[in-house]
Amino acid sequence: MRAGLVLLSVMVAPSLALAGDFPVVEFPMTSTGITFSTPSVNIECTYTPRSASNTFQTPGGQAELSCDRAEPVYLRFVMDERGKVQLIKDLGEQPCCSGNNPLAYGSAWEMPPFRCESTASGLTCERRDGHGFFISRASTKVY
Repeated sequence: MRAGLVLLSVMVAPSLALAGDFPVVEFPMTSTGITFSTPSVNIECTYTPRSASNTFQTPGGQAELSCDRAEPVYLRFVMDERGKVQLIKDLGEQPCCSGNNPLAYGSAWEMPPFRCESTASGLTCERRDGHGFFISRASTKVY
């Protein structure tokens, strides 16, 4: 009986884990990295490789994925190759969102160890270790 309850709870538990079956879209790498946005143009992400340029490097020299949400409240989510995902609420600058390189709903962007999936309900980005974040106009979650 206990095994049945455990199995049931696993089956009905909501999961933010990425499905992995979305087609992966590639965007051009510039001298500072890759930028893409959601079709709503409310979320924009920037991938910065380990050594993007001589003038800019991420803290700690790790690759980094940073995503900004413009509305209803401006937020930034930052994730590097390891460690905690950061949610930054009080930003002085608010440059989001250009709308360049739209990541269509039902598609994914991937640059190991990061993967993002775009759906009509929001953007989910994770590292291979399962840490990540979900962003939409209605809600956010860091895990």
